[in-house]
Amino acid sequence: MKKLTMLFIITLLGSNAYAKDTSKEAFIADGKVKITNALCSNQKFLKCTGDSNSLCQSQMKQVVLPHCVSSKLSGLPEKLTQKEAQLAANTFGKCAAIAYPALNQLDMDEFSSCMTK
Repeated sequence: MKKLTMLFIITLLGSNAYAKDTSKEAFIADGKVKITNALCSNQKFLKCTGDSNSLCQSQMKQVVLPHCVSSKLSGLPEKLTQKEAQLAANTFGKCAAIAYPALNQLDMDEFSSCMTK
């Protein structure tokens, strides 16, 4: 299940194109919002959790960024070019996790099966 969620997040962020240079801090903040919005507007995710978009938005605590973000993104300059931001998206995705209470109440085998149908 964790691999499925991370694959979804990595795909989401990896496909995200940054049109202009951005600061590292803005990149991380933007990533949090985009992951939450993407999950809460994904019809398959909503169907498999049994939630609505508004309930998902209110319950999705935030994208939790473990210590690995600061260690893996520490070598990047404070201002990221478009290419650096796109490359950093893969690292960011690997470090991201979600805090969503509904997932704790689901049977993970059923949820995984639902998400891969």
